[in-house]
Amino acid sequence: MYGYISNYNVPQPSEDGAQPNQIVYKRHMCIYCRKVYPLKNLLKKHMQFGCKMNPRGPPFACNFCPYKSMYKANMERHVRNVHDTDSGHKFHCELCSFCSNYSFCVRRHMKTFHRKDCKQ
Repeated sequence: MYGYISNYNVPQPSEDGAQPNQIVYKRHMCIYCRKVYPLKNLLKKHMQFGCKMNPRGPPFACNFCPYKSMYKANMERHVRNVHDTDSGHKFHCELCSFCSNYSFCVRRHMKTFHRKDCKQ
């Protein structure tokens, strides 16, 4: 499942025939994006959570919009903050229907989506 590459840069023996001291580095390569890691557990973590080329994709998808996440907690927070209409959101965007329980989310939304509209 995990790719493995050996990085053997073996120097030639010296003239007296003695083998020089050498360090052999093992490298582990992602089979999808070909990114290389020195430790197998780093490669495993990359393939589970970080590789965008992995056809498996994020396991948690929002039922209301195209948002996807690798983590269940992020998905639950997304649904609660963006789609939960039962709880009254404290902060609302003045230019669209976006709302959140957190003021910094509305400020970030304004900077990201309404930058032109905010400048006067």
